[in-house]
Amino acid sequence: MTYRENQRQKATTMRDAFFRDPGGGLYANLKREFVLKDATLNLWAGIRNERSQTRGANATAVDAAMIGRKPSGSNVLVLIEWKYTEAYGEQDKYIPARYEIYDPLLADEQSPISVEDFNALYYEPFYQLMRQTLLGWKMVQHREYNCDEWIHLHVIPEGNVELRERVTSPALRSEAAKRRSHQIPLSF
Repeated sequence: MTYRENQRQKATTMRDAFFRDPGGGLYANLKREFVLKDATLNLWAGIRNERSQTRGANATAVDAAMIGRKPSGSNVLVLIEWKYTEAYGEQDKYIPARYEIYDPLLADEQSPISVEDFNALYYEPFYQLMRQTLLGWKMVQHREYNCDEWIHLHVIPEGNVELRERVTSPALRSEAAKRRSHQIPLSF
């Protein structure tokens, strides 16, 4: 059983025990495993009210953000993205509507991202991480929350080997192989 399948099974068991509901409820007119059949029990109001919106859809969002105060008294913006059971294919998202927004930011001489081929970043999860990194950079550049620096954390459980080791961007695969020895594995 893969890490993802194992975590999904745990979540299903918790759902069944906690809500006493088998799932398979409707959301956006489709049956969803983690939407409860009894809509009034769903935790998110958007599902209870049968709206078809999702957090972060067509927008850049992070899972968590916080402001830290450094000993100097200045603020640091911390953006956090965690990947628990996600898995991604090799879908190229490089289309005019996207590259007209992001490529000029990537080309900026102060851009925090340095890559020769911008197209390489338009594969998930790199596409999302690129957008979030650019968001953090611009927020600090505009002194949002009076922050003068930022850090972007990407957290993947050690057991999610499928995501940790899979490089979906063909152009980044060889680069990833070269850099694997520079990763800093953290265990808590």
